[in-house]
Amino acid sequence: MKYQHIIFFVFITLLSASSAFAASPCSVELGELPVLAEGRVMPLEVRASQTLKFMTGKATPLKEDPVITYCRLSFSQQNPDDAILKELFLKTGHVQVREILGLNKGVSTISPDQVLEKLQGIQNHVYQLEQNGGNRVVIDELKALLAKTQLFYELSHGGDWKVPVGDQWLALGEIWEGTEAFAPNPSAVIDVIQQYGQAFRQQNPHYLVELTYHRLHLLHMALLAAMVALVLGFVLKNPHHPMTVSVLSLLFFLQAAMVVFRVLIAGRAPVTNMYETVLWVGLGALVFGGLLGWWRRERLFLLFGVLINLVSLFMMMFADRMLDPTLKPLAPVLRDNFWLATHVTTITISYAAFGLSWLIANYYMIKGIASKIGYEEGKHLNEMTYDCLRIGVVLLSAGILLGAVWADYSWGRFWGWDPKETWSLVALMAYLAVLHGRYAGWIGDESFLPYVALAFLTIVIAWFGVNYVLASGLHSYGFSRGGATAILALIMAQIILFLLWKIRKIF
Repeated sequence: MKYQHIIFFVFITLLSASSAFAASPCSVELGELPVLAEGRVMPLEVRASQTLKFMTGKATPLKEDPVITYCRLSFSQQNPDDAILKELFLKTGHVQVREILGLNKGVSTISPDQVLEKLQGIQNHVYQLEQNGGNRVVIDELKALLAKTQLFYELSHGGDWKVPVGDQWLALGEIWEGTEAFAPNPSAVIDVIQQYGQAFRQQNPHYLVELTYHRLHLLHMALLAAMVALVLGFVLKNPHHPMTVSVLSLLFFLQAAMVVFRVLIAGRAPVTNMYETVLWVGLGALVFGGLLGWWRRERLFLLFGVLINLVSLFMMMFADRMLDPTLKPLAPVLRDNFWLATHVTTITISYAAFGLSWLIANYYMIKGIASKIGYEEGKHLNEMTYDCLRIGVVLLSAGILLGAVWADYSWGRFWGWDPKETWSLVALMAYLAVLHGRYAGWIGDESFLPYVALAFLTIVIAWFGVNYVLASGLHSYGFSRGGATAILALIMAQIILFLLWKIRKIF
């Protein structure tokens, strides 16, 4: 019999267990148990938090530990007295999606049962929107809602919680099927799961690294440190002040620890989704801003480096519709760690240097619109920007070349005019054109910085636009939902600022 060994184990356990569901078997201690999810082993606590946040928008929707909520939902079919099926609601984000669902104004949640009642209508809406070229964000939101509903019912029937049993992984639902003749109570099954989980942990303790990462909340601490560093940068004029250096060092090590943990957990460099590229850009801006500020003894480098770092941390914390922090297995074609790590890391860090030049350029334009900038100050800002561009252009050029080598290794060709690689080349050409124009005298010192700011728009498109607006090409493994409106707003704001500066210059 396929499940004979587990039936025997549960039966033995049942002999010493109460036949009644006297109390909930769910406890926080279950969080250390191993589960199989998304193609890898992870702690139950991590899976519970990620699953609940995906479905409801919150890791703790019921004001109890996520592990308890996840466990209660997994055993809900065996415990009809638990009202959890009526307590959890799915999150909907887009206004148009709420209208399609017929939700009242101000209501942003819907029960899974309501989704099932409207299932045919939702599917028809998705089909019509796709056929008529409708709003891509709305289509993705509706599909995500269907995925949340499917996950909810899979979880409530014991299908998501997969536990190690000997040399295989079984879902709770399979365990119930194999032991239904004994009518086991959940406490007995939990006891069995814990014993198998402990046996697995003794042989494979590595998965607990992710539990440490999850519980340390490094992102929260880094965000707090970045805010303190920014305040100190404004208050203390000297970038070499011991307090400033100490906080910056702490900020760097917190984010470096995030990188190290993600490497240890995934067994690869953290360079495979938008969340991780934002992490690298923020860390790169902090390093470049700190080093250039120390070298030039210029506080602006430090302030702008910390500002980019702070914005990146805010995005990682709150822009969860755009940036997915979960660690997923790589597509087979991407599993060459060396070329993947060097290519993507080099390019994303170049974005950090370009980001510094962009802030300096916008600072120049805003100050020029509000008042007149003196020759010496303008020259100094030009030199600061040039420092950043030298770093950015070298890194971006190297990243494109490394990408060509990686493409040949993975797909058998050096260049394929994929949107991501094409826009990376466009960005490089834009910056080279600005630098050449300045060197040849076509662009004067007064106009150099505004054109640098415009050139950064090519970075925005290469970095975010391809993923959120174009959404096509071989780099589809990195695509995410949402963000198109914010990207277009940033582009329009930059163009408007440039035009205002141009008008101010004329008049």
